[in-house]
Amino acid sequence: MDKSKYFYRITVFTHHTGDVALVNVRQGNQLHPLNDWLGSIVSLADGQHTIENFVDYISGQYPSGAPDDLETHIESLFQHLIDIQAIRLCNDPVEMPYYLSIPAEEQDIEKAKQLMLEDGYI
Repeated sequence: MDKSKYFYRITVFTHHTGDVALVNVRQGNQLHPLNDWLGSIVSLADGQHTIENFVDYISGQYPSGAPDDLETHIESLFQHLIDIQAIRLCNDPVEMPYYLSIPAEEQDIEKAKQLMLEDGYI
């Protein structure tokens, strides 16, 4: 996996329950809770960070040194989020639309709905 790629959300997310969850706005705002690892990636998937930034950030959380398989594990998490269409990768930074840029509970619901309709997101 090319760690110089930027990653960004392509789905609405929430911190409402205390953990990160994906919100399926196409199916009645159904929540899909994420584990801590996946939630960290989705929370930081703002289009302004690279995979390498994320690896460096997580590696820094291990004062005695990161585990040998950390990068492989992180790559598998990124691949999973790509496979379930929660994030995408790109070569350049991305500006996020309002409804994907902040957690659902911080959004003006009417504004988010209107922008989603205008963009063809829903």
